[in-house]
Amino acid sequence: MRFDKFKQAFLSYSYTERRAIRGLLIIVAALIVFNALMPWLVRLKKWNQAPYQALMDSLQYASTMADSLRYAKKKYKPYQSSQASSYRKQQIKRFNPDTLDAQAWQLLGLSEKQSLAVISYRNRKGGFRSMSDLQQVRVLSDYFLQRIAPYVDFALDTVRSNTVLQTIVEMRLDINRAGIEDWEKLPGIGTKLAQRIIRFKEKLGGFHRISQISEVWGMSFETYQRIAPSLMIGDIELAQIHLNYASTSELSAHPYIDFSLASSIVSQRNAYGFFKQVQDLRHLGLVDSEQYDKIAPYLTIK
Repeated sequence: MRFDKFKQAFLSYSYTERRAIRGLLIIVAALIVFNALMPWLVRLKKWNQAPYQALMDSLQYASTMADSLRYAKKKYKPYQSSQASSYRKQQIKRFNPDTLDAQAWQLLGLSEKQSLAVISYRNRKGGFRSMSDLQQVRVLSDYFLQRIAPYVDFALDTVRSNTVLQTIVEMRLDINRAGIEDWEKLPGIGTKLAQRIIRFKEKLGGFHRISQISEVWGMSFETYQRIAPSLMIGDIELAQIHLNYASTSELSAHPYIDFSLASSIVSQRNAYGFFKQVQDLRHLGLVDSEQYDKIAPYLTIK
C-alpha cells in the first residue's frame, strides 16, 4: 500500500510531462548523432604552416634569448674589493673657509646646493672668523666639521687659500666598489647595515646616484647626512635588464619595479610588439616621469 502511494507521488507523470520527457530524449539523441557525423559533415582544410615558419623560428629564438639573458643580465662586472680601489686618496692642504668658493666646497664633499647655502650664509654674516661660525651653518654636519677641522686655518691669506682648489680632495668611498669592511669604517654603519647596502646594490644592479644609499632599509636620515660627504661614485657600470625579453618575474625582481608595472610592461609588449626605446614606457603612460628617472638606467633594448 505504501509503495502505491510512493509510486503515485514520485513515479507517475501527466500527459504533458511525458511529452516533455520524450522531447528531451529526442534532442539528446539528435546531438549524439550530429557529433558522430561531424567529421563527415565538416571537412577541415589542412593547415599549411610554411608561411608562418619564419615567425615560429623567431619566437623560438626569442625564447632561447630570454633563457640566456635570465642569467646573463644579472651578472655584474667584477668590482675590485681592495681598499685602494674603494677609496680615492689625495693630500688635503690647509685652507681658509672664509675664502673658498662653491667649487672648493664641493671638492670637500658638499653638494652644489649645500655649497651655495654655505656661500650665501657667509655673505649674510660677513665671513667666517672661527669654527663656531661654521657650526651655525645648518648644512654643515658635526661630522663634516670634525673632518675638516684639522685643515682649517683662518689666518691664511686669500691668495694662498685659493691654491687649495687643485688638491683639496679627502678620502672618499666609492659606493659601487666598497665591500662590507669598507662600509663598516664609516660612522654609524655596522655589519648588518653594511650587508644590506651590498645586497641592495646587487638587487639594483649597481648605484648611479649617491642618494640611493638613503633608500637602504635601516639607513636613518641622520646617518646618511653624516656619511654622504665621504661617498663618491667612480665609473658607473650598471647591470641592465633587457626590456624586450625579460619576463614578469624577472622585471618585478628589481626593487624599482613592482609586479603591477612588470605585468603592464609584458602585456604591452605581447599586444603591440617589442619596445623601440626605453622612453616608450613614459610615452605610453606606463610610468610617470619620476618613476621613469629611477628605472631607466637599469633597462635596455640593446
